[in-house]
Parts: sequence; C-alpha cells; structure tokens
Amino acid sequence: MRYLIFALLICCGSSSFCQLNREVRAERLMQSQQFAEAFEYWRDLSLTSSIADEARVRYLQNTVMSAQKAGLQKEALDWSFLLLQMEAAVPEDFVRAIRLMQYAGLEDSIPAALSKGMTRFPGSEALVLSAANEIQIAVQRDDTLAFTVVPFRPHVLREEFASTPYQGGLVFMTTGVEPGLAPVRDGINGRPFAQLSFIPNVSQPEPKYSWIDEVKGRDLFLELGRSRAHDGPVSFDGNQDFAVLTRSQRVLDSTQQDATAHLQLEFFWKKPAGWEPAQPFPWNASTHSCGHGTFDSNEDLIFASDRPGGFGGMDLYRCIWEDDEWSIPENLGASINSSGNEVFPFVSEVGTLFFASDGWGGAGGLDVFYGAIGASAMERFGAPINSFADDFAFQIDEESGAGWLSSNRINSRDAIYRVEGSPLSGVLNVRMLACDGSVVPGASVLVEHMESGMSKTIQADERGELRALGVIGQEYEVTTLPFPGMVAAPSARFIIPAGELEVEMEMDFASKQNRIHVLDEQGVAMSNVLLDFEDAGGARQQRLTDDFGDFEWNAPSQAEDFVQVQVTLINYAPRIHHFIPPSPECLTSISDTIHLTLEEDADNRIDLDLILYDLGSADLRALSKLELDKLVLYLKERPDIRVELSSHTDCRSDDVSNLQLSQARADFCVRYIVSQGIAANKVVAKGYGEERLLNACSDLNTCGCASLQISNCVPCAEELHQQNRRTELRLLAD
Repeated sequence: MRYLIFALLICCGSSSFCQLNREVRAERLMQSQQFAEAFEYWRDLSLTSSIADEARVRYLQNTVMSAQKAGLQKEALDWSFLLLQMEAAVPEDFVRAIRLMQYAGLEDSIPAALSKGMTRFPGSEALVLSAANEIQIAVQRDDTLAFTVVPFRPHVLREEFASTPYQGGLVFMTTGVEPGLAPVRDGINGRPFAQLSFIPNVSQPEPKYSWIDEVKGRDLFLELGRSRAHDGPVSFDGNQDFAVLTRSQRVLDSTQQDATAHLQLEFFWKKPAGWEPAQPFPWNASTHSCGHGTFDSNEDLIFASDRPGGFGGMDLYRCIWEDDEWSIPENLGASINSSGNEVFPFVSEVGTLFFASDGWGGAGGLDVFYGAIGASAMERFGAPINSFADDFAFQIDEESGAGWLSSNRINSRDAIYRVEGSPLSGVLNVRMLACDGSVVPGASVLVEHMESGMSKTIQADERGELRALGVIGQEYEVTTLPFPGMVAAPSARFIIPAGELEVEMEMDFASKQNRIHVLDEQGVAMSNVLLDFEDAGGARQQRLTDDFGDFEWNAPSQAEDFVQVQVTLINYAPRIHHFIPPSPECLTSISDTIHLTLEEDADNRIDLDLILYDLGSADLRALSKLELDKLVLYLKERPDIRVELSSHTDCRSDDVSNLQLSQARADFCVRYIVSQGIAANKVVAKGYGEERLLNACSDLNTCGCASLQISNCVPCAEELHQQNRRTELRLLAD
C-alpha cells in the first residue's frame, strides 16, 4: 500500500510538473508573438479536467487571446462562449466576446451577451462603453453606398490581399506559395509567409497554371526578389517605373524581451535590364516598423509606422524627396491618426487619402476611411465597403468608380474584392489662351483643393491644354504660374461637377519672352542645334540650342521678332519652321517645339565614331578619311555654316603632351578638309587633350598607366581608352 501511494504521488507530481512546463512554454510563445503555436498549448491546458476554475479561466482567457491574435476568429469565438459560462469570467471577457461576435456577424447574439455581462457587472465602464459602441456599430451597419463589392477570385481558398494594379494586371499578396523544400511559416498565425503574386490580365482573374509553372514561380511577381519572410505589399509611382516594397527586416529588435523582426521599406528602379534596388530608406530601424508605402500624385511617400512620437499603434507619415534623399518623416496629424492603427494607405489622383483604421470606431475590425490630407476630419465609408470584419487595402480610380478592396468578411479569410460604383471625381479641362485667342503651349497652373490646401502643378501640352481631376462638389482654385513675359497670374475658382467642365484661362503679356525646344524622334532634347533666324526684313541671326535643347530670346515688340527659323543638325534633315504671327493688338510669346528626324540615307550620315587614331599618333586612318569626305560634301552643300572639329585623347601620357597631341589631330583633320576645297574660315580646329573623357579611365582614378605609378590605379581595357581617342563635330553660330 505504501508503494502504491508513493507511485500515485509521483504520477500526480509528474502531471503537475508537465502542466507547469506547458504553461511556461505557452507564456514564452505568447511573448515571442508565436500565437498559433501558443494557442495549441493553451487549448490543451484548457481541456485538462483536473484544474481548478480559477486556473481554467486563465487558460481559457489565453486560449481566446492567442486564437484571436493568430487570426483564428472562429476558434476564438467558440472558446469565448465557454469562457462566459465560468463564474470567474471578468467584464473584459464579455467585451472581447462581443467584439468577436461583431467580427463574425452574429449581431443577434450580442444583446444576450451584453445583458448577461451587465447583470453580473452592473458598474463596469468597459461594458457600458461596449453597449454604446454596439449601438453606434448597428447604425453604421445600415450605412449604404452606391457601390457593389464582389469577390475577385471566389474559387481560391488561400489568403490573398493588398492588390495593386500593374501594367493591366494585378500584383497582390498571397499565402498560397511555400518556397523551398522546408518552408518557413509565420509564427504569429502558423501560416506560410505572404509572397507577391501576379495576374497579367484582370479580365481573367483565375488563370490556370500547371504544377511545373507553379514550381517555376510563373504565378509570382519575382521582379523584386523574394525572401523567406513576408514580401509585400508593393506600390508603384504614376509611371510604374519606381516601386516601394514592404519586407520583413532581417535584423531583429534586440531591445525587446523577445527579439522580433519589424517591417522595412525597400525601393526599386525599373531599368532596361529589369528592376534594380534603389538607395535604402534612411528611416528604417530595427526598433520599429516602416511599411505599407505608397506614392501620392506629387510622388511624395506616404507610409505606416510605429516609430516613436506617434499617437499610438501604427500612424501614417509622409516623406518628400528633396536633395536626392527622403526628408524626415512628417506625422499626418490627429485628424488622421488615432490611438489605434492606421495602415494600408492609398492616395488617389485627386489627392484623396484612403486608409484602414481600427482606432476611430466602425462596423468592426479595420474600417476604410478617406479624406484630403490636411482636412479637419476623415470620413468613414458605409456598407458594402465596410463590414463587421477587417476591411483594408482600398484603392479606387475615382474617375471611373472602379477599385479594389481586401477583406476577411467571408469565412474569416483574407480575399480580394472588386469594387464598382459611380465616379467620385469630375474632370477640369483647361485651355491656356493669349489675348488674341491663340493657345499658349507649355504654360503651367497650380490646382489647389480649397478645403485641405493640397495642390498639384500641371503643365499644358503643345495645344495649350491640360486636364485635372477634382472631387465632385468641392471647390478648387486654378492659378497660372509665372510665365515669360506674362503681366499677372490669372486665377479662378470652380466647383467640380460630375462629368467634365471646360475652362479657358486668358494670359496677358507685357513683352515677348520666346522659347524654342528641339527634340529628336524619340522626344530626347537635342543640344548644339544651329538655329538660323530670319526677321520680317530679311535680316538673319544664328544661334545654338543649349544642353536641354532650348533657346530663349526676348523681343520688345512684335515688329522686332523673327518670322521663321531654319533648324540644322548634322545627320538630320533640315527644317524650316514658320512662327504664327499674332494680331498687332496682342503681344504674345513664341513657345514652339520642333522635332528633327534622321536623314533617310544612312550611307550619307557622318559617323564621327570612325574618326579614330592610334596611340600617340595624329595620322588619320583610311576609314577616318572616308567619313571626313562625307563632311566635305556636306559643307559644300551648306556653305552658310561653320563647324568646329574637336579632338580628344585618352588619359595616358601627361596633360601637356595630350593637349598638344589633340591639337595636332584636330589640325590634321582641318588641313585635310581644306585640301578638299573647303574655305579655311568655315572649319575650326580645337584640341581638348584629356579634359573631356567619356568614361572613368582618368589618370586620377582608373587610367591603367603603369608609367604614372598611381597606387590605386585599376587598368582599363583598350576599348575604353579608344572611346576617349576621338574627334567630335560641333556646329558654330555667327
């Protein structure tokens, strides 16, 4: 008998010890935010039949809390119902249960739970607030909008959310991809880490992929790389050639009791060879998160962060790109940020900020709010945009009323929804006119939203026309920005209607401030273009475009201005451009863009890249003389122009020797051209030595000249040195 009692004591002690170990393990998992695994421990502990009611309540409370944080809403609600049957349950247990009922759409069960809780705890402020909140939520559930919300991919069972339009398709986050043979899962909810996926055509939302394609990642958006943690969401600028990606940090926050990894922002440029990383975001830090970045219409960055100094939880911040870096983050203020979380921002073309928040009250979970940055308060969407569940990652094209939403309103599973509704913005079409009714190309206006002060600069096209979007029913001011020769900046205010509003802005000029802009066929600005102007009396003047393809000039009166210009650049077809004469009563400026096209006969184009020299030599190669012969023919056909032949060397040898060598090369070219019958005053020889290298092969850096004995010298290939040994051709003005 004594041995039996001893054995029973050992068994009981062992059971208590195991239970204590499981509890310690569960506590540690909670502290390290591994809620999915912690839930399994607390659930098993809650099922232990031998525990006292007080311990059981504590186990149940932790079971509910860990399930809720792991995103297991149904399990959290089931265990919450059990908890409310316990006499030791506290008011906070009822508040949490009511919140879960709201989240699950069980509105009919809420009154009974509230009544039971307030009967047991009549003085509980938490339950009084919960009752008041339920009344507010019931009203908000009845808010309706002229929108339809339908699942985008109804047959997909995995979690999908945070969609972004891209090149006619959709990039979004998904938990349906597990990279590698031993995939790592998120400890918070036990699910695979979210990856970026891509649908190339939104009209075919569920494309079929073979298992081979899925293994190769054909259904993924891999251009920005992929980590073994959370990747996304991603946003693109207006041109879709610059991207901001949210990604889990690799550096753990060691300031916490249990080290955790926060979020960080990464930037990418789209180059001809593909997407490449841009410079790091300077405000990432291991002690807090920066994520959910997006760009507004001015290309400013809006993002969410729990960095110190906010209002609580995740706040929304703005950074401006200035001086080649992101400015210090600016908190968007108390009208936007609450003591809760403000996340998943999006800024529409008209400047409206949309975001999700759980801190301003709503129909349940995260709700979508909107308003102009700088406005005194934000508005909350009604149903069906907002529901009892988490509604977030809202984006919309306000001109069409079509957009995207993420929500877990069905089966507590994050999914992407299509949004269709009426347009939220109208169109303001503005024509910039001079006093004679002629259009003014290139003029710019500032469009300002009167309530928030948000503004955007828009430039008129070659027809003097510009287009701006504005929120329907709200007031905007349009102000003409300073323009060469303009007397005063005209401005006007408009209420944006549904549809389109046609507006004309008339500009007055005090003097003629003229400009010509010369571009090639691809729209690239062309420098050193010869402009041969002619006035009404037949007098001519020659000028050259600058590095930006521009030439500007002033004219005190209409009579003293030019009537036409001949535009010349070697290898391009010459153009004669006539200026449209305005009426004598209206002084207007010229602002014209001229496009040049390459000569059709490629064999007659002068290829100066073929005028090359051997190292240390000024003698022309035979192939080089063929190109100079083309130049001779060109100059005979155009006796009215002058050119400069400039020669250059590579970095080898000393500066003085290189300067002498380059001058000798230029002189040799000029002598050859003059010998072919070209007047000596039409050709100028200029040697620049090694002053204007085309690459990094300089004698101060990577020349590769052993004779110079440079300690940090990196040898350059002969092909790079050959690029610098060249002759260039520049047109000269009188």
